[in-house]
Amino acid sequence: MAMSCFATAKESAKYKRDLPPAHYLLKIESFKVLSTLDKYDSGEFEVGNHKWRLSLYPKGNKDYNGSGYISLYLSIEDRPLNETVYVNYKLFVHDKLRNKYLTIQDADEPISSFDVSKTQCGFPRFLSLKEFKKRSNGYLDEKYSCTFGAEVFVMHPAKGRKEESFTLIRYPIQNTFTFKIENWSKFRTDPQPKDFDFEKRKWKLMVYPKVNGAGKGKSLSVYLKMQDLTEEDASLCRFQFACVGPTQKEI
Repeated sequence: MAMSCFATAKESAKYKRDLPPAHYLLKIESFKVLSTLDKYDSGEFEVGNHKWRLSLYPKGNKDYNGSGYISLYLSIEDRPLNETVYVNYKLFVHDKLRNKYLTIQDADEPISSFDVSKTQCGFPRFLSLKEFKKRSNGYLDEKYSCTFGAEVFVMHPAKGRKEESFTLIRYPIQNTFTFKIENWSKFRTDPQPKDFDFEKRKWKLMVYPKVNGAGKGKSLSVYLKMQDLTEEDASLCRFQFACVGPTQKEI
């Protein structure tokens, strides 16, 4: 037997917006005639490779304490076998006087799940009949016509999802690397590289004896290069360079 998930009035979030529902509108010519039914199931609509429909109880779903309210549910029609479908959905009713849509969604659990045993989610207390029928609220016009709607965003497993990790090392135990260059006077403009490992990364220290780029021949250029970066990597590091002359013993 299929089960339902639902939110009570206290657990639902309500607000009005200008934009109509993105996926489905259910236009009812006469709510007065519809009220002779206990339940009305809309036609199917397809979103996210699944088929859905709206289930409307014009007198409320009494099994879930919906008496005195309109009950409105989203139902999945192609019941997934061995699969759980995760959905962010919203249900709507049109305020024709202001041309806005009352939007209702689950405040406590914005992501709902559907599977072979749970095929329906919604609100047994979607909107009180007293509030719905009050002409100044704009939901029913003089001909008793009204419009409901749905937005359904299916959460598909990400195949090409990018990830980023951030690690902050404030006081590393070993944070000094020394590059000792012999016979400095013999070097010309070729860079002097030195590889080293630090915090699970491979680095390269590049020293240009007579500057690389602007100021060539007048200054010393030093660069630090991270060697194993990929397109998904991003690293922020703080470093300092120091040039130390020979000690008295070395002279």
